Amino acid sequence: MPVDERRAELIAQRFALPLPVARIIASRGIPVDDVANFINPKLQNLMPDPFCMKDMEKAAKRIAEAIVKKQKVAIIGDYDVDGATSSSVLRLYLESVGIEPEIHIPERDEGYGPSRQAFDEFAALGAELVITVDCGTTAFDVFDYAGSLNIPVIVLDHHEAEVRLPEVYAVVNPKRLDESDDYPYLKYMAAVGVVFCTIVAVNRELRKLKIKVMTCKTLRDLQVSDGVVHAVAATSPFVDVPAAKRTEEPIEADMVLVTVGRKSTADSLGLEKAGVATDKRGWITVDQHLMTNVPGIYAIGDILGPSHVMLAHVASMEGLCALDNILGKERAMDYSVIPSAIFTSPEIGEVGMSEAQAKESCQKVVTGTVQMRELGKAHAMGELPGFFKVIADAESGLLLGLHVAGAHASDLVAEGGIAMEKKATIYDLAATIHAHPTLAEGIYEAARLAVRAAEKLN
Repeated sequence: MPVDERRAELIAQRFALPLPVARIIASRGIPVDDVANFINPKLQNLMPDPFCMKDMEKAAKRIAEAIVKKQKVAIIGDYDVDGATSSSVLRLYLESVGIEPEIHIPERDEGYGPSRQAFDEFAALGAELVITVDCGTTAFDVFDYAGSLNIPVIVLDHHEAEVRLPEVYAVVNPKRLDESDDYPYLKYMAAVGVVFCTIVAVNRELRKLKIKVMTCKTLRDLQVSDGVVHAVAATSPFVDVPAAKRTEEPIEADMVLVTVGRKSTADSLGLEKAGVATDKRGWITVDQHLMTNVPGIYAIGDILGPSHVMLAHVASMEGLCALDNILGKERAMDYSVIPSAIFTSPEIGEVGMSEAQAKESCQKVVTGTVQMRELGKAHAMGELPGFFKVIADAESGLLLGLHVAGAHASDLVAEGGIAMEKKATIYDLAATIHAHPTLAEGIYEAARLAVRAAEKLN
């Protein structure tokens, strides 16, 4: 179709695209308001609402309940490729939220779909929920037997359904005869697609569950009985609250995590004999060269306390700084660029300012964010969760912060640290060729998005 040049120019200007690319987009008839989704498509904008399928809400709530209560979950899959992948995807998801499911994939001589043998095995293992994937829509007799064992069953399937459905907890199948015709393409989904939609729905249900946060409280009278922690959450004595408004509330929990900070042990070093000063909490005080109040005596590491950064890699640099000063090379310790890492799953790594901190120190701030799942290497590794976020000064382009969540995040932020140490800009990052396929490409792509944002503002 002929290209609307005015529309192409509008797309090029609004989205900072080369005119030839804008012409291609315009020629495809994509509305201007949809161009952003076309350039950077997001799965959530492309897939239907999972809850449009019958029984999805019921199934998602029950699976979410099993996750929260740490119930024993079992999976029955078909023996073909779709059944195996559906079982694998569901298993990986459940493991990621703390559930170790049992899986039964029948041998071909055992027959298709769920069997009494499988339910006998799961009953012996104490299964509290069985999910069948890529099978089960017509397994009437077997599910009647499962009912006699009081095992609730959720069916996630895509095979042809009959007018009659099995009497189980939920049947999620886009080919149910009572399904709406609003999304006819759902009928072409494989079972693994139904499983994926169910996972999305379960995540939404989990987000709806409110976690109670109690602030200004002290936990006391802790006792453990039959594996359950019993305690009293009382108004903290350090909070200025009238006696009449102080409260006490009994609570129960599976576990108590105690994080009350660190205490100085400097008093065991005999510092008073050397005349080395400490603050009121016992941490050694030093100047910018890491020298104590006693000339020639230096201190580094956690013994300096929370007024400094209590990290091992910072202590290593403090040691080198102190050594330089001991050897007469005057050097002040620089704490402006310090990477930090949280070794969770997925990992979190960051260096520099957050977006909020940057906005406090700069008039204009730009950011660029790229999802980990947009990278080919992430798919090859099977590590899709996470993102890259670049933060920069809009006028100078100076890199102010890099934040990464995902595989190898603690390694990736080193690039941001070097860039900030050398006062590099997002233009420098965007002009640096990054190898493909690598995770480091996420930093490059995020920098490119930040450059586009800066160009629009300037």
